[in-house]
Amino acid sequence: MIRFNKHGLILWWTTGSLLVIAISCSGGSFTAERQDQSAKTSARSGQPPAWIYVRYFYHTLRCPACEVIEILARKTVEQAFAEEIAAGRLKWDAVNMDLPENRAFQDKYHLRAPSVVVSAIQDNEEIRWKNLESVWDLYDNEADFQQYIRDEVDTFLKSLPPENNSG
Repeated sequence: MIRFNKHGLILWWTTGSLLVIAISCSGGSFTAERQDQSAKTSARSGQPPAWIYVRYFYHTLRCPACEVIEILARKTVEQAFAEEIAAGRLKWDAVNMDLPENRAFQDKYHLRAPSVVVSAIQDNEEIRWKNLESVWDLYDNEADFQQYIRDEVDTFLKSLPPENNSG
């Protein structure tokens, strides 16, 4: 039988928790290098020349509100824009801003807190973006939150050239 004193148990729990967080967060992380590689691969694989990128930027340690924002944003995007995702006109990703390769996004998008950012990509170049800062005002009202995300993403989709905009 393993015995831990109070401090040993706290240290063991903290180390284990940080390890779980690190493993779970690193697997889905987005990097600028991965974006470049993804764009090159997409161009070769027939991805539309213009598409929308919706990303949730987060820190490794998250508060409950941060987790709700990611869950609601992902759910809204995946449900409301399933057709656009399937057609390659929209992508979702979650990006850990604490990873060294992702820190530049904080300056690029003026991120002061975890955020949802919508970007328009044309010919593998980001031509426009918007930080959806109101997610922090709406995260406790699922219907209003989802409507806000749908409206903002719809605005970006409607700005795509006609060959990419089906509706």
